[in-house]
Amino acid sequence: MARHADLWNLPSGSVETDPRKLVILAVYCDALGRDPATIVKTWETGCVALADSAQEARCLAEASPFCHQGGPEASVVGTPAMVAEHLDRYRALGVSHFILRLADFPRLDGVLRFTEEVAPALRRGG
Repeated sequence: MARHADLWNLPSGSVETDPRKLVILAVYCDALGRDPATIVKTWETGCVALADSAQEARCLAEASPFCHQGGPEASVVGTPAMVAEHLDRYRALGVSHFILRLADFPRLDGVLRFTEEVAPALRRGG
């Protein structure tokens, strides 16, 4: 994989355990003489539950079948600022792309709010 990959996805892990996986990727790249920075890193979350308060977001997550997949660390639950902070921690690890599923899918409220409130915060750097 380290020889041929253009992208590498961290599936539904946690910001505490995923750095170890990135170190393993870097070791394989080093053994091949490849710069690990040439591989785009992505992170896939089971669910993003976004609301005005952390409590509202937890309720949304509990009601969503998506937020129960992959364990609690696979979901991002909170206010727009909390979600941006969580995703920014992955950016600090070198992740540049996110694969997200919003808790209220197939409704568009969550994804619209994400694009209006979370994405701009990520572009600003937090």
